[in-house]
Amino acid sequence: MEKGAIAQKFFARLQNYISGEEFKSLQSDNPIVAAQIMELTPDKLIIGDCPKVFEAHFEGNVTGKGHNYSGDTRYERTFCTDFTTGYFLFIAEGGLSDKNLCNEALRLAKSEYSQVFNLSEKNTLVQNEIDILVKSELRKLDFWFDRARLNSWNLVHDSDETELPYYPVYANLNDGNGGVIKTVIGAYSDFDGNEVILCDLKTRIVSQPINARTSISAKAAAAASAKKRKIAVACGVIFTVLIVAGTALGSILPNIL
Repeated sequence: MEKGAIAQKFFARLQNYISGEEFKSLQSDNPIVAAQIMELTPDKLIIGDCPKVFEAHFEGNVTGKGHNYSGDTRYERTFCTDFTTGYFLFIAEGGLSDKNLCNEALRLAKSEYSQVFNLSEKNTLVQNEIDILVKSELRKLDFWFDRARLNSWNLVHDSDETELPYYPVYANLNDGNGGVIKTVIGAYSDFDGNEVILCDLKTRIVSQPINARTSISAKAAAAASAKKRKIAVACGVIFTVLIVAGTALGSILPNIL
């Protein structure tokens, strides 16, 4: 579906949302954002790109090292083996890159994968996998894990890139101080003819930067937290001064007496 048509569909759902109780709650806590939401038109909605994903696994060679004890004697064991991991789903370039939104797309698609990974995470992923593999092999021999060293590895693609029919919906929102933040206010998806329009602004905005700058409750919580930090710092300073003063007095009194 074209993005213009998606914007029209989302706008229609947004109008229903604005008349509901959840939006009234948003208005009460965040009138700055609520006022802007009410002024949105289809042409002001920004329809994001779909996620593109592909399946892949790791192959390579690892050296594992472990130890155990017999009495006071420590024994070490080292082994080297090839490995092949299970499958992962990665975000491909050229589409939506936000992991949280991509994971939402997976849930709507009822995918067998519960999460998706960025390619920048592949080094951490393969290390975690070989750590698990080496620990398992050492445990079979009653040895404790010391380390797993990657000797060589490759990321092997198991599928072509697939575009998921999921579109995040954004709006440029003013924070009341001249700053404008591109904010996710919902999403549209159409998996196997099952059209879903998510218009859950209050839930989404809470976890986004615009909320900390505009929400009455968020700003109050931040102010309270800052006050506690100041009190804690002040108490720390006073405590330090008392210790220093006590130490100094302790060194002076013997001379006076």
